[in-house]
Amino acid sequence: MHLYNTLNQTDKGRRWVAINTTIGTPITIQNTNAFSDTAATVALYNNSGVGLATGVVPPGRNVVPDYIKLLVATGGTGGAKLAITLDNVQRGVTANSGVSVGNADSDSLGSSSIAKVQFGALAPSAAGANRIFVANDYLKNAVLAAGDEILVTFAEPTTGLGAQTTKLHVPVGLTTIGPGGLMLLHIYGATSAGTMELEMGWWELS
Repeated sequence: MHLYNTLNQTDKGRRWVAINTTIGTPITIQNTNAFSDTAATVALYNNSGVGLATGVVPPGRNVVPDYIKLLVATGGTGGAKLAITLDNVQRGVTANSGVSVGNADSDSLGSSSIAKVQFGALAPSAAGANRIFVANDYLKNAVLAAGDEILVTFAEPTTGLGAQTTKLHVPVGLTTIGPGGLMLLHIYGATSAGTMELEMGWWELS
């Protein structure tokens, strides 16, 4: 059961969701055999406090990822791996793309998120000097197939569960995206691109 504080934050309109633009219509993700900073599948950028005068401390909120779910419609070829990186530069993520974003509180429907979300065959610009990895995991010791479901959960202290049949779970530790920060999810190791649908959630907290 969720703690009261979690339920209270949701009721205040602080949890957000993103779904691929058209339910049931998967889109093509990037095709990279080796890891590349300039190829990604999901981008989550915190646009809070951006554009303030130099030297002013942004009063913006933090974006705290909750989970990312990827539904595989067609797999690529090769055994895919997953990596997640954090950066403190925008790298071209200036607007939502490939997704519909909304608030998870019915009282807050129609409000605007401080985050920018992109999904698909993304080509972010070069990594900043401070880019770090927060996750690196095998997805499956086989080619991804239709019906596979990839679930990335944050705030999980455990390691990955390894190769599963269709449900692929990647636990990741607590991760926070401050104002002007960017999180990218990369899938690599395939030699041809697959198609997927997206569902993800995050918190926007002061």
